[in-house]
Amino acid sequence: MQINSLTLNNDTDEVTLNGQPLAREYVETILLPLMILECGKNETRQARVLAAFDEAGLSLDEVPSAARAWRYSVRVAEEERQRAAEAYRRNQEIMRPKSEREKAQKAKDQAERDAKIAEHFAEVAAASRGSSSW
Repeated sequence: MQINSLTLNNDTDEVTLNGQPLAREYVETILLPLMILECGKNETRQARVLAAFDEAGLSLDEVPSAARAWRYSVRVAEEERQRAAEAYRRNQEIMRPKSEREKAQKAKDQAERDAKIAEHFAEVAAASRGSSSW
């Protein structure tokens, strides 16, 4: 069965499935498991059915294993989308042209690091010359 429209009428505890009014309990306890059973192992079809029921605000408790697998795949897809968005944002920040002020600050920071390193090596060299027992 293909779901063209599925809406929950909260006032009457009634569900409209493809234009046909049905009792919510019947749709959740009978039709949902039958529709999932009809899909077999085709997870894509199961996902479409489960997404339609979830969007309508219906319970997925009658098909716990299918619902768990679908929720997991939705969570993984969302995490992947967030990772891709974060990578895109980082790349945009790296690739954006730097202002003259940022360039000058970076050069100043680098010069300070270089000076600290040179000072450290000078201290090490002076200490090694003074403690040489040759």
